[in-house]
Amino acid sequence: MNRYLFYVLGLFIVVPIGALIAEYVIIWIAGFKPRYTKVLISTIVAYAIASVIGIAFCEFGLFHDVFRGFQLLAGWVTLTCTHINMVRSEAGNILSPAKAMVVALCQMISAFVALILIFFLVLIVKRVFL
Repeated sequence: MNRYLFYVLGLFIVVPIGALIAEYVIIWIAGFKPRYTKVLISTIVAYAIASVIGIAFCEFGLFHDVFRGFQLLAGWVTLTCTHINMVRSEAGNILSPAKAMVVALCQMISAFVALILIFFLVLIVKRVFL
């Protein structure tokens, strides 16, 4: 049960933050501004695919020793592929595969840092009020 709680928290905290970060990284790297909804949908699809892959591999016991690293790699690949296929500018510009890889990597690292900061703030609030 606890394992699935992290997937739900990721969906409601990490995915929107990651999509917002990806939108600005795309502006910086690719030179066009995509719609936030396109980036958010792309991120949700990638998150769902990576989660299903991770849960399936965990349930069947495949790659049990390298599970987190494999899931991280699967997430990066799926995020890159969904950004290539789903994220476009209003003029129809798309991300090249290399730029999509950089955007996905920046998105994953930045979302992780944001999640750590959120947990840190929750810990501070808990210590102050409890």
